[in-house]
Amino acid sequence: PADEVPTPSIADITVAVKSGEIDEFYHAGALIDTGQNVREGVLFSLQFCREIRIADKIEPLGGSPLSTANPDAGLKVVGRVRRGVVKLGLGGVTFHVQPLVAATLSHH
Repeated sequence: PADEVPTPSIADITVAVKSGEIDEFYHAGALIDTGQNVREGVLFSLQFCREIRIADKIEPLGGSPLSTANPDAGLKVVGRVRRGVVKLGLGGVTFHVQPLVAATLSHH
């Protein structure tokens, strides 16, 4: 039915990170959600940014909370990755993205 909300799913993605003149590629599983819980396009954890060595490319946003469906589980946003740093590959299509970065994506 048209009013049915699709369930979130896990998909394999490729994250391309600009490193000098070349792109470095990382493969990961990602939660693909409908936007019902977090109304933002792409969200990375700060730990993930550290793992793929782009933490120094985060522009601070002041630590404001991001609303979620559960008011007690708001995500603390610490910044946004600078434009032109990250591309996501999903199903053969590449997207240029500027992800928000949350201090943690844990529910705890």
